[in-house]
Amino acid sequence: MRVLLVLALVALGAGIGVLPRDDLPRRHTVVHGVPLDEVHPGTEGKHPGVVVAHGFAGSARLMMQFGDVLAARGYVVVLLDFSGHGANARPLGDSAGLQRDLDVAMTHLRGLADVDGSRVAVVGHSMGAGAAVRYGAAHPELAATVAISLPDASDVRADRPRRLLSLVGAAEFTGFRDASARAADVSGGREVVVPGVEHVSILWSPRTHREVVGWLDAAFGVSGGTGVPSPVRRLVGAGLLVVGFVLGFAPVVRLVAGGGWRRRAGAGVEPGSGVEPGSGVEPGFRSEVGTEAVSGPGGAGFEAGSRAGSGAGSGARAGSGAGSGAGAGAGAGAGAGAGARVGVGRAVAVAGVAAVVAAVIAAVLPTGLVPLAIGGYLIAFTTLIGLALAGYSGWRGRRTSANVVTAPAESIGGASAGSGGSGSAGADGGVSARADGSGSARADGSGSAGADGSGSAGADGGVSAEVGGRGSAGQVRAGWVRAGWVRAGLAGGVLIGYAGVAIAVPLQVGVTQAVPVGPRWWLLVLIWLGFTVLAYGAGRLTGGRGLGLLAVSAVVTLVLTAAAVGGLTNGFVLLVVPLLAVLMVWQAAWAEVLHRFRAPLWIAAPIGAVVVAWPVAVTLPLT
Repeated sequence: MRVLLVLALVALGAGIGVLPRDDLPRRHTVVHGVPLDEVHPGTEGKHPGVVVAHGFAGSARLMMQFGDVLAARGYVVVLLDFSGHGANARPLGDSAGLQRDLDVAMTHLRGLADVDGSRVAVVGHSMGAGAAVRYGAAHPELAATVAISLPDASDVRADRPRRLLSLVGAAEFTGFRDASARAADVSGGREVVVPGVEHVSILWSPRTHREVVGWLDAAFGVSGGTGVPSPVRRLVGAGLLVVGFVLGFAPVVRLVAGGGWRRRAGAGVEPGSGVEPGSGVEPGFRSEVGTEAVSGPGGAGFEAGSRAGSGAGSGARAGSGAGSGAGAGAGAGAGAGAGARVGVGRAVAVAGVAAVVAAVIAAVLPTGLVPLAIGGYLIAFTTLIGLALAGYSGWRGRRTSANVVTAPAESIGGASAGSGGSGSAGADGGVSARADGSGSARADGSGSAGADGSGSAGADGGVSAEVGGRGSAGQVRAGWVRAGWVRAGLAGGVLIGYAGVAIAVPLQVGVTQAVPVGPRWWLLVLIWLGFTVLAYGAGRLTGGRGLGLLAVSAVVTLVLTAAAVGGLTNGFVLLVVPLLAVLMVWQAAWAEVLHRFRAPLWIAAPIGAVVVAWPVAVTLPLT
């Protein structure tokens, strides 16, 4: 744990050190409702100026590396947030609205004291490239226009816009490559295919920035200079911050939960945890004997050291893997009121069916009422899948319990159960239970459990507890006690806050606008709840393991991609699938950490959901 903490601090320090020093004069302003960021070269005299426009779901901060590079080269740069994007809380408008925002930025640029208003140009990416081309075609006085990942060339005319440079990534979709080639051909400009990049990564490619600087230098007659600074410093710095926060998660969980890695009954406990050594009680989130007890309509299940479930009668287990039904204790950890965990293969199949159905249903729901592009669809899609997975898990648990009650069963290591008398299960050294209210378990020592509300298990030193609420394990109840709930809730709140900082800070300082504005705050909550329900349902289905959540997330991502291809949702989803996949891997890694700390699923699910929901809520355009 100390090693992780040291590595986390090193990564955080390196990230801060890599971020560009703020040695260029900068200013943020809002003009006619349009947020503008200025970057100045810091030298005397008049300079050529450039307006930089972002794409769909982008922001001025997403394009800030262009501000860094161009200002270092001697240009005054103004970056804008289009309506519905970044710090602009106005709803996204039509093409005319984009032109209006661009005109506000260009007028502001020309009015700056250190700008030669007759020497200006515009650079745009994706949606911003389309807006820049249209603006350049309507304003022949512009010295140059640069279009990066142009989606449509319909506004290009012969010699309009003037001096057009069209850049496209070699790994972009065919439509973008075709539009780029046509724009250069019709306008008489130049096309550059940037190798090894796609629609998003083209923004940080050194080749992209060299081409932009070279094109503008030629247009303005600029020569010499100090070269092009690295455009990836912000991104690398943000990446190192993410690594630091990810590595620091386990030490923070240990700190706020007060426990170590997963321990078995009888293992060492943390000093000051309130748990007696040898009691079999897990330090950390759970204040209970063993790990988990779940009860059914007519009795309860009890365990010391692992997992047990109970159906209509009672079950006792000491450190093994068997559950119980009405007559005895055969089963695999599932009972009435508890979900049944399935393997990864079945989880993938169930998640696939649920996701396909959810994709179709979400398409017909009034998701447009949510004022966030694609946001309403994602909320419905994730919530429906999560509810379906949780429902299936509960149904399977009840079905498993019913099967155990109605028929003898043999399970782990040879176990049998009778529905009306008594039975035995030789799971881990001999376990027996009777439906008349008494039973015994001999896993590592000795123990017994009765359906009347009391029982004991001698796993690794002897632990006893009453399901009704009394017992002897350092006076800890079998199940959640009030102090345990309060402590777990507080720990969960701290970890949710940590997750928010871990995703928002790197985004804000190195990638894009991450501080919600206007309605984005409550939209963030809705999207977070949707991904929380999805994570909870996946956890119920797979036992809360990170690998299971990752498998379910992969299926959900694939179905979402297919929905975009099939026209059920916005095709923009196709461009961000790689980023969504990275976030879900992050979520799964943290889910595994929380699982090892025995965090309850109702805490683990909302923590991991933060790192996926936050970028979605702050980047998708307001509508």
